Amino acid sequence: MKLALVGLAIVAMAHAGSYRILDMERIINDVNNAHTTWTAGHNFAADTPYNYFTGLMGAKLDSNGSPNRISYSGSELPEEFDARKKWPECPTISHLLDQGTCGSCWAVAGASAFSDRVCIASNGTFTTPLSAEELLTCC
Repeated sequence: MKLALVGLAIVAMAHAGSYRILDMERIINDVNNAHTTWTAGHNFAADTPYNYFTGLMGAKLDSNGSPNRISYSGSELPEEFDARKKWPECPTISHLLDQGTCGSCWAVAGASAFSDRVCIASNGTFTTPLSAEELLTCC
């Protein structure tokens, strides 16, 4: 009986893995058959474990399955904080970028945040906005 259960588990795992690969092939083919402005393809080797992908998503949970919480104590929070007032020598802090329908929010947000951090660290001597487009050329 135990041998049958082990065999069934192995077959189920093998089928689940191949199903994900076959499903990904279908998605890639559907995208490429639409003849859009880009070509879909594989980003990871076919034998990449599923738990690697799940590790890239979501929040880290504690041993109880709840999101990790950090308690801050001993310091008072100000009634208000405006970074534009704190660092008026850094004009990029007040820049709001409209990325339109571009799906690269990570690049826009990253370049904006880094522009602000570099300006603050340089005491306002570096005020040039860093380019999200330049960052995207590395992808």
